[in-house]
Amino acid sequence: MTHTVLFSFMIGSLVACGSKSDDDTSGDSVDGEAGSAAPEQEGRWAVTDGRWTDDQCNGPMTLQTPTSVEISDSVSGSFSLDLIYDGNSLVDAPVACSLTDGSYVCSEVTSSWSVDDMDVSISFTGLNTLTFSSESTLSGTVDMEMTCTGSDCDQAGAYYGISSPCTTTYNWMGTYTPE
Repeated sequence: MTHTVLFSFMIGSLVACGSKSDDDTSGDSVDGEAGSAAPEQEGRWAVTDGRWTDDQCNGPMTLQTPTSVEISDSVSGSFSLDLIYDGNSLVDAPVACSLTDGSYVCSEVTSSWSVDDMDVSISFTGLNTLTFSSESTLSGTVDMEMTCTGSDCDQAGAYYGISSPCTTTYNWMGTYTPE
């Protein structure tokens, strides 16, 4: 049961990330704004550091985080982002992200799953924002909300130390890692 919830929650939290691209092909900051540089290289970005804030969902105990993200299909002002955990995609399809006010924002992502042997249905929603500080460094934030429906939600919540609904934010850093 623990792995089912952790993996599903991980998928939901990862689905909601964003990164790269705009019409500035030099890698300099977008529209001259500091902290909004967009690298031209597509590929793998290692998640190098992260921390939970405003955490009502007991993130360190209940959620897994991506080990890397993959940027592809980059065009002016948008790209696709895939979330990776130990070499495997965590999402069914890459997430579309676009440039908004100097940062890259991905569409809201929703993921739902059930827990084996329990009357529990968990829904997860996340919104990710990415900012490139150089051609090889980015920072990301994902704001998440989890809700539970079913007769065993209190039991599942007690097991994981959370109540539904809950919210959390995961802030992380990434570094470009060419293969």
